[in-house]
Amino acid sequence: APPIFETRNWLGTTSQGYDVLAYLYGGLQVNFKAALIYLPIVYLIGVTIGMLMGFFGGWFDLVSQRLIEIFSNMPFLFVVIIFSSMVPERFKGLPVILTILVAFGWMGMTYLMRTAAYRDRERDYISAARVLGAGTPRILFRHLLPNTIAIIVTLVPFTMSSLISSL
Repeated sequence: APPIFETRNWLGTTSQGYDVLAYLYGGLQVNFKAALIYLPIVYLIGVTIGMLMGFFGGWFDLVSQRLIEIFSNMPFLFVVIIFSSMVPERFKGLPVILTILVAFGWMGMTYLMRTAAYRDRERDYISAARVLGAGTPRILFRHLLPNTIAIIVTLVPFTMSSLISSL
């Protein structure tokens, strides 16, 4: 039967009489809670590893890139199926799904931050900070990160939409 439209149920009701708008609101709450957990963790891991890879380069960059390529080439759906089948039934739910998504979701941000750090590490403001005696953590977090923040901010809506579609 088609949903029944009433003035107090703006999107109608289900065949059992439940409000569709209330269902949508409940789903929206779950998605935003997941995003509030997922985004900071993924960005913290991805930005940190990407900055380190781009700033130091050399063998660290090479080994990290190869490991990330190995993990990023695993078929995501199969990994989710395998990991979710290994988890006992009583532990299944949003935390398990978010853990699996975080384990494989930080790699895209890593490539972008690596490129930005690799590009900016030879700029004049980084060289000036080195000449003035700034240490590596200061250069990374006080000079490099603020100048690459546009990449991070730009990707937030896309990361959030991919998370919602993955849930």
